[in-house]
Formats: sequence, C-alpha cells, structure tokens
Amino acid sequence: MSSAIVATGTNGNINLNTSVPLTAITNTNLGLRLRISTDQTAVMQANGYALDGEIEDYIIQIQGPNLVHSKTVASVTQVDANEYNVVYNIDVQNTGLGIANYALRDIPFLMMM
Repeated sequence: MSSAIVATGTNGNINLNTSVPLTAITNTNLGLRLRISTDQTAVMQANGYALDGEIEDYIIQIQGPNLVHSKTVASVTQVDANEYNVVYNIDVQNTGLGIANYALRDIPFLMMM
C-alpha cells in the first residue's frame, strides 16, 4: 500500500510509488484500487466506510524486464589440426522495465573422432 498527502488546492499529477512483489506476474491483468479521502485511516483500507472521498478501480499490467540477446562470432583461430579458439561477441539489452539478470554458461563441445 502507498499513500500521499496532498495539500489543499493542489491541481495536477500526484505520483504514488509502491513496491511490486517479486512474485508478481508480469503482463497479466491485475486490479488496482485508489481511495481518495481526507480520512487517512480509511484510505489505507481496501474497503469500508470513509467520511468523504471516492474510490476508483483500474485494470493494470505490471511491466517487467525483457532481455534480448544476440551472439556473433568475432574470430576463429586454429590452434592445431582439430582445435580452434572461437571468440564471440554477446550483446544483451533490456528493452523492458526493471532490473534483470543474465547468465551465460559455456559448455564445451567435445567432438568424437
């Protein structure tokens, strides 16, 4: 839950920041309820009585990170008759929102002769 105190006579946008649980499912419709009131206790409850104000319900989606990667061969050097050193360029971009982790695991390919 989040709350913000808005001064009398305020006209414009009010930003509310809240923490999104790590278990939140991205790109899925979720319900968001806003309560606006002068009763600070009432606005921190999802329902119930308040002396004044209004309730607004919205359907929202949490946007998460979106990792895109590409791998290209930068160079190949022959070490001996059946062995090569290969250097790759790996480009990773987060085209979404939020922080993401990227792991790379190198598994050697053993060729049987």
